[in-house]
Amino acid sequence: MDIKLLIVDDEVQIRKGIEKGIPWKELGISKVQSAPNGVAALEIIRAERTDILITDIRMPGMDGLELARKAKTVQENMHIIILSGFSEFDYAKQAISIGVKDYLLKPIKVRELTDNVISIVKKMQEEVKVKSLSDRIQTEERIAQYLLMKKSDEAEFMSLIQSLSGLANEDKVMCVLLESDTKDMKEDRDLRERILESFEKEAAAHKSDFVIRLPRHILYAARMDLCRSRAQVIRQIEEIVHGVNKISKEKKLPTVSAAVSENSLLSEMPDAVDVCIHLLNKRLYMGTGVVVPEGEETVEENISFYIDNEEQIRKYILKFQYEEIQSCIGKHFQKMKEMRVSSYDLVKGVCLTLKQLLFHGIRETGLDAEQVLEKNKNFMLEVPDLLTIEEYENWICNLYYLILKGVAEHTKRNVSNTIVAAAAYISTHYHEELTVEELSAYVNKSKNYFSYLFKKEMKISFTEYLNRYRIDQACILLDTTLDLAGEIGQRVGFKDEKYFSTVFKKMMGCTPSQYRKNRGTEKES
Repeated sequence: MDIKLLIVDDEVQIRKGIEKGIPWKELGISKVQSAPNGVAALEIIRAERTDILITDIRMPGMDGLELARKAKTVQENMHIIILSGFSEFDYAKQAISIGVKDYLLKPIKVRELTDNVISIVKKMQEEVKVKSLSDRIQTEERIAQYLLMKKSDEAEFMSLIQSLSGLANEDKVMCVLLESDTKDMKEDRDLRERILESFEKEAAAHKSDFVIRLPRHILYAARMDLCRSRAQVIRQIEEIVHGVNKISKEKKLPTVSAAVSENSLLSEMPDAVDVCIHLLNKRLYMGTGVVVPEGEETVEENISFYIDNEEQIRKYILKFQYEEIQSCIGKHFQKMKEMRVSSYDLVKGVCLTLKQLLFHGIRETGLDAEQVLEKNKNFMLEVPDLLTIEEYENWICNLYYLILKGVAEHTKRNVSNTIVAAAAYISTHYHEELTVEELSAYVNKSKNYFSYLFKKEMKISFTEYLNRYRIDQACILLDTTLDLAGEIGQRVGFKDEKYFSTVFKKMMGCTPSQYRKNRGTEKES
């Protein structure tokens, strides 16, 4: 930056001594002028910008204090050093009231004067740096608003880009969008700084390349011309990303991934950025720490995917067979990788379906799972925002493990496979005429031993458990259908309507009709 200094003193020897005797350029001063009095000095100040004013107090025509006052009206941010042979408090007081920060007594000590000037120069350089950074951030924010949401007009966007890079309308750029492979804000902030440093260094090595901070990404725009091939730039990007990620892995920190667009005109940059954002979704099946160029592989849009063995998974849940469940889930997620699924909504939808299968299956076992579900509700409430298919697979498998293990531990019954199998059988045959003889034969146990084992582990008899299960199903039908109570009793396994009503009232405290009426009242209120 250009810093201009003006020396004012009516004593020629002092004035020339300060002007010629100090190596001002070494101190960061680009231009030094001098004036014999305040009047002449004020003319110079009015004619051109003066950053630092060094002035004597006592001079003919206009003293230094008056000059300082008038100079401040011309240029408010001027830095002023007063030189005086008088140490009277009144002079110092007046100088302070004007805004003079430095008041030096004659005879002037060169070191003292130069230290003051060096301090002012550093302060000015810092102010310029801060303002430059502030202006740059404001420019980037305006550019980001257009790139992501087109919240400004194209003419303003083009003007901002050209002021930032010096590029012309017809120039082409290749957009590189970088994003940290983490959802942790602190880790993301630290990584962004390292990415910025690496790519600002790269931009400085190539005329007209530039870097822009976006809310979630770093955008590096490489100017493309006949002397620079796309393949060459991509290789350079890969080297930089690899270097950043190597350090990250050594320090066990998150990596960064990049997407690279085709060459585009400046006016086409919003579309290029949008393409890059979608390319980064390929991390779902490619993994993290990757560079994804546009056009290298095509991925079918709107892929459909469904879980084709829900019934098998349900059976494994009822039997608490976690390893078999994990194997089934793994096959589905591997298939999504092979299909190159890049839709986060689709993968989260699969996780949601698997989560619902788990909860329905657990409730079908008839075991007391509510406390376990409540304990893990924060983990279960919603499918988290993750980056890769592998991470989603790990999340849903962990959820299955936590719930299945938690239910088994919470019951403190060490429920045997025999009783788990029996409970699962009841959940699918409760509407039939189910007897203890039939169930004991199903689990290959004697009737007496099965009855003893069931009550020991479930804390209630087989008959009571079956009735409770049937009444729970009846309540669901009373809530969701308009079927008559007698018909519902038949559907859940009670062949005698009167017996159904008696059992229902014993367990629920009211008849089926009263239950439906009360529930209807609740819904209306």
